[in-house]
Amino acid sequence: MGTLFDEAAAAGARTVFHLDRPLDIAPDAGTRWSVPELADLVRVTAARLAAAGVRPGDRVAIVKDNHWDYDLLACAAVRAGAVPALLSARLEPETLRTLLERLRPAALVTTCALLDRCGAASPPVRVTLDAEVSGAVHLAALDAGRTRPPVRRSDDDPLVIHHTSGTTGVPKLVVHSTRTLVHKLARFEAVRYPGIGIRRDDVLLNASAYAHGRTFCWTAVILSTPPAEVVLLTGDDPDTADPLLRAHPPTVVEALPATYVRMRPLTTRLDNPFRRVRLYISTYDAVHPPALRAYLTATRHHRPLWMQGWGQTETGPLTFRFHTRRGTLAPGAETTARRLGRPVPGRTRLR
Repeated sequence: MGTLFDEAAAAGARTVFHLDRPLDIAPDAGTRWSVPELADLVRVTAARLAAAGVRPGDRVAIVKDNHWDYDLLACAAVRAGAVPALLSARLEPETLRTLLERLRPAALVTTCALLDRCGAASPPVRVTLDAEVSGAVHLAALDAGRTRPPVRRSDDDPLVIHHTSGTTGVPKLVVHSTRTLVHKLARFEAVRYPGIGIRRDDVLLNASAYAHGRTFCWTAVILSTPPAEVVLLTGDDPDTADPLLRAHPPTVVEALPATYVRMRPLTTRLDNPFRRVRLYISTYDAVHPPALRAYLTATRHHRPLWMQGWGQTETGPLTFRFHTRRGTLAPGAETTARRLGRPVPGRTRLR
């Protein structure tokens, strides 16, 4: 993952990334990025982390506002030989401090506002993304001139750390290796399966929680099977998202179930931005049936699919289920989307 963008750029990937706001690690660089530009950004960020004192084998905690650069920072930490731990900024302060105490990271990458929430559990190396503050070093002020070769690791060495949802208590920390996350999860998803695989002319929309392991795996997938464009949303306000989606109408959409609900008003607007969608994807939780019907009706594609996946941070996807426009609109159609569907072929079994 540390050389993911370099390898994609060398392979000629021409995907263009469109953001709803600038990256927190590059606030002045705009909202349009190419793969070579992202490769440079990861390389520079890795050099800055090393300049801050991050060393191979260190754990680096990342706590920030929701954006895709959670994963870019993780790639940079991996490139420097460290093990990134992505912690959601939505965690309660006490929970966040508990996870930091369990992690004992060598470095913390965060914002000035979130630094106080980390409390005494903060490690000695503290890097802020937005401004200089006492007791921390500003990422942009670190020397990026001494770029170093990427640090290689064994396929079974720790690669990245995520946490579970915490629905049953304090979230559990989950460690994935290159073998479990890249070779088993991402490689399986990167196959261009008929109907659901990524196509070269696709425009992908992702509106997710970027601290979650799902998007780190997703990032590996889209760089290995590059589409034409990728649109990334950090929030779920329909009026904010509408101009970007109209400029780049997606063909594949992946979002949180709650985001689908909040952005549903866009489906009824004239020339709605979901008119070209052939595949919707939802994970994390059950999707509301009214949202299913609204989005499947909004697209003009002749046979759109909705793929609903169920899984865990520890395992990745376990089961999946497809919904069709005809099925959701049929008389007597199910009023629930909580059925778990079928096990992933060749990956899981249900008993």
